[in-house]
Amino acid sequence: MITANKIYHKKQYTSIIISVLLLAVVLISYAYSLSLQTGGLLFLVIVSLIVLFISIAYPGIAYYLDILYGFLTYFFIRLLNLSIPVSTGGEFLTGAIFVGIILRKIIHHERLWHHIHNPFTYAYVIILIYFGLEAFNPNAYPPVGWMKIYPVTVMGFVFYLISLYLFKTEKEIYFFIKFWIIIAFLVALYGCMQQWLGLPPWEYRRLMSDPHTFGILFQGGFIRKYSTLSDPAAFGVFLSGTIVFCISILLMKLSVKKSALLIIAIIFMLLGMSYSGTRTATAVIPFGIIFLGLLTIQNRKTLIVIGGVLLIGTALILSPLQNGVLNRVRSAFHPSQDPSMIVRDLNRRSKQSYMHHHPIGGGIKTTGFEALELYPHHPLAGFPPDSVFVQNALEIGWIGFIIQLITYFIVLKFAIHQYYHQPSHRHKIIFAGFAAALFTWFLSDYSQGAISNFSISFIYNGILAAMIKLKYIQSEKNII
Repeated sequence: MITANKIYHKKQYTSIIISVLLLAVVLISYAYSLSLQTGGLLFLVIVSLIVLFISIAYPGIAYYLDILYGFLTYFFIRLLNLSIPVSTGGEFLTGAIFVGIILRKIIHHERLWHHIHNPFTYAYVIILIYFGLEAFNPNAYPPVGWMKIYPVTVMGFVFYLISLYLFKTEKEIYFFIKFWIIIAFLVALYGCMQQWLGLPPWEYRRLMSDPHTFGILFQGGFIRKYSTLSDPAAFGVFLSGTIVFCISILLMKLSVKKSALLIIAIIFMLLGMSYSGTRTATAVIPFGIIFLGLLTIQNRKTLIVIGGVLLIGTALILSPLQNGVLNRVRSAFHPSQDPSMIVRDLNRRSKQSYMHHHPIGGGIKTTGFEALELYPHHPLAGFPPDSVFVQNALEIGWIGFIIQLITYFIVLKFAIHQYYHQPSHRHKIIFAGFAAALFTWFLSDYSQGAISNFSISFIYNGILAAMIKLKYIQSEKNII
């Protein structure tokens, strides 16, 4: 009887869902027959309501939809030739999931939040407070740049809290890791297809319509690939940290099948990263691998896996093969011979005095070409920082820059500490992989941003929550 009742209720729910979807299709079709604007508005409202329902009823599903949004939104913007704020959808979806979780907690009388008292939360709160005070920076008034960045920063913190709530078991954390690797593989695969088959017509048309963007992307005789992400730098840097993490997973005791699949994924990621033409991504991978090697030096597999990867990489760099992709990769290891790097260094030196005399910075979004529209008379407007470190030192001052570096130190210290205090070999390797991947991304901030990138921030905040939860899950196991 219980089974029959369950089947009956499932059929009822299915019938209701199908009926609602059919009604929505009819309403949207009718609205579109009246006008495109009315149809588009109704479509947006209905989709928003469906997303809100899923976020409240099934926060776990909505969580991964949110990550997918972060990695697919630029693709659809290029496909549909739209000009919309990228972060708006992510903010809405993240907010809906958070509201759903709060409602569930109220209904089920749950504690406000488990394991919220940790170094990452405290560091995040300090960053939010400091960024909040930047709204009153007299060097950037009115704070139009701040209004663009602060909601995204808050969204990152909320997504971190959501991750803390959803990661209740080891199985859920492992699923997040698998999802991350699969997303990275698919993103890399699409980047490879862009290289092998050429850009799709809609992407090529959009690229050719902007001569400035084309000039940036066409270098070394080929167009730098960006896959589904915002730009080649984000694509390359995302893959660099993921590659280092995947290499760490190879240090586990895996079956032959799983090891083979992981190696195939790494190969595609390396190819995708090289097609991005992002020299920073290429340059930081050896440092990430060395960091991983020093951390796991007692593991017998370390010398074999890491030594083999470095040997193959060195052979490719020193090989006599000549093409645009390889030449671009090789140039990452000869920065002193690259004219663009020399220009960047000269640019950075020219703003050292401003940096020293403005402890709270010139204001958020006051550097770069976008600042020419937001703050046309600002002394930093139009200045290309070409580095997240330089950008932060100029925009939020050396005080904010120091807070950023301390946060990076706290995160790495926590990961390394947990690596040495985990009794489980599997957990030790996961913490080593997290530490090495994060170190790779932190290092890339010297030139290209990683953590501040909209798409990568979802994975970053998920990793922070996963580390906290793994620690407590293991501690509670030991107590039991």
